[in-house]
Amino acid sequence: MISNEVAPLDTHGPFFCGSFWASSATMLMKRSPIFVFGNRRSGTTLLRVILNSHPEIAIPAETNWPVECLWLTRLLGFASRIGSRKLVRRTSGAIVKSVRQLETRWRAPPGKLVEVAKTLLRDQTGWSVFVDETMRAYASACGRDIQRWGFKSTWFFDHFREMDQALPGAMVIHIVRDPRAVAASYRGVRHLPDDVATVASEWVTSVEQIERLGEHVGPSRYCRVRFSDLVSSPTETIESICRSLDMQCSPQMADYHRCDGDHFPFPVDEVPWKGRVLSAPDPSRIDHWREVLTERESRKVLELSSKTMTRLGVLSNQRGRSAVPAASTRLFGARLSRRVRAHVRPLVHSLRAALGRD
Repeated sequence: MISNEVAPLDTHGPFFCGSFWASSATMLMKRSPIFVFGNRRSGTTLLRVILNSHPEIAIPAETNWPVECLWLTRLLGFASRIGSRKLVRRTSGAIVKSVRQLETRWRAPPGKLVEVAKTLLRDQTGWSVFVDETMRAYASACGRDIQRWGFKSTWFFDHFREMDQALPGAMVIHIVRDPRAVAASYRGVRHLPDDVATVASEWVTSVEQIERLGEHVGPSRYCRVRFSDLVSSPTETIESICRSLDMQCSPQMADYHRCDGDHFPFPVDEVPWKGRVLSAPDPSRIDHWREVLTERESRKVLELSSKTMTRLGVLSNQRGRSAVPAASTRLFGARLSRRVRAHVRPLVHSLRAALGRD
């Protein structure tokens, strides 16, 4: 039964008495966490795998767990304040269930992370310590002694400001790819849109949002990486990233693609659209979009994104067309749609999990 997953909780702990972020100030992390952000199909998985190849950095396969856990712990506090012990038990059980799903996705030894989660719930630690201890338990279970951990995401940067309150000093690494190459890369992936205007609108929206995060955290905590540089000059680019992280570069990072079965970089069912990460960088594919998109499709992408592309240095020595009026309407719709999905999806999922409807 979910209600028996954890011991009864004291409703005066930090989850419940309004000090949700209280433990963040006393977190004893060796170094601040790392967040790899970018639009979909922009090289976030490639960059994550490279960073995860560093012996002192752990960034496991992409997951929405940090945000799910954030919402569930908030719900846990709400359940306590209204005196609903049943909802407290269900929500605690949903948190444990989410950690058990992590074990499967990250191929961690069964039960290790769940045991840590139950202990942390009984001790009623804050969200930041809960995430920190879970990540360190994961690294330890995989036989790694890390200095830093992190997450890679193509969508939960919408919630980064909330998480940044609890994880002071978190580093943002933003990878940017030519949106024409992004649109070409969307082709053949069933769960992604095929219309280039939709792709370009999504690209502009997400890139601008991550840029604003860069302004929020400041230049010392924001590093922008161009996908083309990472592929064409991997050694120099990796060294630059490590300097931004104030860490020594490791030779293993350049050999990221030489993985074995015990360290496969992502779930096997994602190989159809992430399989190229298993091979060495191929600079010849940087302009592969020219063979995929028609001239008309390329122009449509430029209409929507040329201004942003030029500012970021992914469109050089070429005059992009100015956006037509319809483009502004499309971009507004993309921004609104993303904002709604980003906040409604985790709320609905957390409520369903807590109510046992998942």
